[in-house]
Amino acid sequence: MSKPHLLQVGPLPDWETGPLAQDFTVHRLFEADDRAAFLAKTGPLIQAIATRGGEGTKIVFTGDFSYDQIDVPWLDERSNGLSVLNAKMAGSRLFGSVQLDQAIRSELTKEILERW
Repeated sequence: MSKPHLLQVGPLPDWETGPLAQDFTVHRLFEADDRAAFLAKTGPLIQAIATRGGEGTKIVFTGDFSYDQIDVPWLDERSNGLSVLNAKMAGSRLFGSVQLDQAIRSELTKEILERW
């Protein structure tokens, strides 16, 4: 059975890299000479990202909670990663969430959805 592919953004301590290598096929972006080419090749394979944040780091997760935006059958609007993240981090002073009531879709997206 093949392991899921993980993008390692920067160096990690040895105590983290060992377990990651056991469970994932690790792609080390920080070792790539040409990051754009590296991501073009490995990007479609990536299923997880590993990075470390320092003081002042900000991470933005974007997505759509609506069911029609979830493209795998084992997830729904309550079990996708963004929903779980929001539920787990609710109330944290270090976490914020913005939910929009309406999405404005491009003409191309509307046509794709109609044809899908």
